[in-house]
Amino acid sequence: MTTDTTSTLSYEIPIRMLYIQAIADAIKELGTVPSGELYAQLMRHGISLEVYEKILNRLKDDGLIFVSSGHSITWKGGR
Repeated sequence: MTTDTTSTLSYEIPIRMLYIQAIADAIKELGTVPSGELYAQLMRHGISLEVYEKILNRLKDDGLIFVSSGHSITWKGGR
């Protein structure tokens, strides 16, 4: 039995992008937010810690956020 991974990938990628966009929008709107508080809100909606950390890393790599040593997230992308 074979599976069609193309349909899975084409489905998963837009969902990931929606998560990234929603989290970026929340941080942008708040300006600065404690990472733990943001994750607690997202966890209620089924976002795992692993996915959350990957999204934050993506946003950091894209230069959109700064995460302080105290785990405070600050939006630094455009408005």
